[in-house]
Amino acid sequence: MILYHGTSSAYLDAILKRGIQPGSSTGNGNWEGKIKAKKGFVYLSDIYPFYYAFPATKKPHDLLILKLNIEDESRLYPDEDFIARCLKRDIESFHDMELEEINAHVCLEAFKRYAMHSYKANGIVAYKGTISYDCIIDHIRVPLEGYTSEILALGVDSVPIELNHHFMGHAYIRALDVLFETRDVTKAAEVRMRAMYPSDEAYNEIQNMMKQLTKKEC
Repeated sequence: MILYHGTSSAYLDAILKRGIQPGSSTGNGNWEGKIKAKKGFVYLSDIYPFYYAFPATKKPHDLLILKLNIEDESRLYPDEDFIARCLKRDIESFHDMELEEINAHVCLEAFKRYAMHSYKANGIVAYKGTISYDCIIDHIRVPLEGYTSEILALGVDSVPIELNHHFMGHAYIRALDVLFETRDVTKAAEVRMRAMYPSDEAYNEIQNMMKQLTKKEC
């Protein structure tokens, strides 16, 4: 199974020596504040590596996108956000609870059998333990400087929920294929944006909006 992991190039040397370790083991998490990943797990996706790499990366480092071949699917678990949304939607006692509150009480071991549901519906799974460096097929570094609009287009602007995966998943998958085939970040971003905005008018409009946004950030 081909999956991706997004992180910072600051950790590349350690990854190539020791594999991809859970953030709870290294102390290097992607998220700040209240959001906490489950201890002992590495998070993988077929479409969202940029979504995870962006918050993990600070200048002068680059975004690091790792392409993996995961053969041992017995180590895969569902993403807790997926489970929390399912519980909130389907079980009455969870209807009035915040997703963060539900998430905090989700035990992935109890929901292990839903790993492939999480993957097929939302494109995200959790891998238990350290992923060996032998699983790494390839990796690409994407500089923060000069590629802000492309990084946004490749997944940072997305919301990783089931609807997005259903309607736009194919575009992200194709964009990642192009990225690793050509090593061209701009071309990969264009593939995703063209899928979302097929007409020239809509495409040019959104490109101008993103340029304005990145100028403000700078």
